[in-house]
Amino acid sequence: MKADAMKQKWELMRGDAKIARNYISEEKGLEAVKFCEDMVTRLYSDDMDYAHEMAIQLTVTKYNLRR
Repeated sequence: MKADAMKQKWELMRGDAKIARNYISEEKGLEAVKFCEDMVTRLYSDDMDYAHEMAIQLTVTKYNLRR
């Protein structure tokens, strides 16, 4: 899910409304962010944007972040 869609569909949990991760509950969010950042480092080869997109897709699936 892209940040714009997340901001429109989900309720702000806390913090700056401009930051998409602030729309995920703190406990679930911390686990998801940790997983996502780890996956970026594991998936990175020559294209950081691609690694980031893939890591986000895996994180959304693993943590059921679709609403």
